[in-house]
Amino acid sequence: MHQSANLLHVGVLGPDPLLCAALAGALERAGAHEGRGLEATAMAEPEPEVDVFLLDLGITPDGELAPFPPAPPTLVLVPDATWAARVRAAGALGALPRDTAPAALPVALAAAAAGFVVLAPAFAVQADPPPPLPVQTPLSPREQEVLELLAEGLSNKEIGRRLFVSANTVRFHVAAILDKLGASSRTEAVVVGARAGWLEL
Repeated sequence: MHQSANLLHVGVLGPDPLLCAALAGALERAGAHEGRGLEATAMAEPEPEVDVFLLDLGITPDGELAPFPPAPPTLVLVPDATWAARVRAAGALGALPRDTAPAALPVALAAAAAGFVVLAPAFAVQADPPPPLPVQTPLSPREQEVLELLAEGLSNKEIGRRLFVSANTVRFHVAAILDKLGASSRTEAVVVGARAGWLEL
C-alpha cells in the first residue's frame, strides 16, 4: 500500500489503451478539481507499485476472468450486474457501472484503496447485506446530506445546487464535517463515514 495523505496512485487497465489513457487523464483532472491528490497511470499489464487498480472491462467483455489479487485492490468498471457479480466472485473489491461519472471515481478509488467494498446500489443487492447503521452519527442531518453528496464526488457549487444553498454554506458544512470526523480532506471524511457505516459506497 503506497497511499499517502496527499497522493493516491491509481493504475488504469483495460482492453483499449487509448481509452485507458483518457480515463487516467479524467481521473487526475477530477482529483485535482476536488483537491484529492490523485496520480493515474494507464498500464498494459498490472504493476504492483500502485494503491489501487481501476479496470475497465469494456462494453462487451469476453473470456474467463483470472482471480484478482487481494493487493493492490481492484475496482472494476462493468457493463451490467451480471459482470459485477462475476468480478466480485473473482476477488475484485468493487464494481461500478462503466458510465460512472469520472468525478465520482476518486472517492470510490480511495475507499477501495482503504479496503472497503465499493458497489453501485444496483449491484449491491447481489452482495452480502451491509452491517446495521449506528443509532446516531456526530453529524447533523444537513451535514449527513452533504457527506453523502461528497461521496458522489460533487463540488461545493454542485452540492449547493442540490440542496438549494450557497457554495459558502456548503463550505461551512464541509469544514464542520472534517472537524467532527477528524478528517484532513473530503476523501478522508468519506472513508471515515463509510467505515462507520454512515455511507454506502
